[in-house]
Amino acid sequence: MKKTPGSRREGRMLAVQLIYMLDHNSTPFEEVLPGFMAFEKDDDEPLVPVEKSRVFCESLARGVVEHWKDIDRQIKDTTANFTLDRIGGVERAILRLAIYEMLHCMDTPPVVAINEAVELAKRFSGDEAGRFINGVLDRIRSTLTRPSRTAAALPSPVEQMQRQMERVARELSSEVPEEFSPGRATPPEQS
Repeated sequence: MKKTPGSRREGRMLAVQLIYMLDHNSTPFEEVLPGFMAFEKDDDEPLVPVEKSRVFCESLARGVVEHWKDIDRQIKDTTANFTLDRIGGVERAILRLAIYEMLHCMDTPPVVAINEAVELAKRFSGDEAGRFINGVLDRIRSTLTRPSRTAAALPSPVEQMQRQMERVARELSSEVPEEFSPGRATPPEQS
């Protein structure tokens, strides 16, 4: 009896396919997504029938798209002897997904992201790809400041609000013209 993957693994498998598609297609994400999610296999069954998997896939793919340039920089910095185009398309998609999870999904421990990526590589590309991906991701994991084997502690709602208020204050202060900067009692005279 063949074991069926869980909704998160299924979501990751779907996300890799979507990220691969986006990498090889200039169509914007919002235009690709509906058709991709409606895709059916040869037997007229949906590619992924579980709604949780679809939601997880979309969340992951949106995150990768949002952080695409930073993720690619991480890959380039970690694979000094490879350019992105020397890495196979499937492997690039898997690396992008795993790096996104390691850096931005605090509920996923980095070692889980690595293990899932290695399994995806073995499934879609083979054992050699799994070893390559494991090596790249392990180098990135070693630079992280968060725990490797547990989910990162999420800030409390109060801490989140404080951080958001500090960020907004920084953004607002950077937009204030110099003549209105703190310490200046009155605006300059108008000519």
